[in-house]
Amino acid sequence: MVQQALSGLMAIPDTPVARSVPLSAPGVGVRPSPSGTQALGSPGNATEAVFNTALQKLIAASGGKIKVTSGKRSTAQQAALYKQKPHLAAKPGHSKHERGTAADLAYADDAARQWAHANAAQFGLKFPMLTRAPGKKFEPWHVEL
Repeated sequence: MVQQALSGLMAIPDTPVARSVPLSAPGVGVRPSPSGTQALGSPGNATEAVFNTALQKLIAASGGKIKVTSGKRSTAQQAALYKQKPHLAAKPGHSKHERGTAADLAYADDAARQWAHANAAQFGLKFPMLTRAPGKKFEPWHVEL
């Protein structure tokens, strides 16, 4: 089981769906619970399962210096987040979080963040929003399949 007991994490956006979520056995992913917080559950489809397994491997390889703060979101959760932070969140129906193929991460330190960005491709993952450019979102915590 991968443990994410971390302290001194980098600051990440505070959202209604940003909760600490430990990942456990392969095939178990981050799923929304009825209360709107993140809970563990079986992946809803094969693509989610691939993402969850890849993410678990990335976290394990980091030596526990990475944790998931937000995983799969319902459309209602995405709508609430978009209403609160339209400059940051994708419109409902357009987020990979809703499909279970994206997660937001927190890092124990800057070295862990740099390691994750440099090594994500080995696990079939990518950080698509790393460019600081006008009109582009900069989200170094957002990883996807």
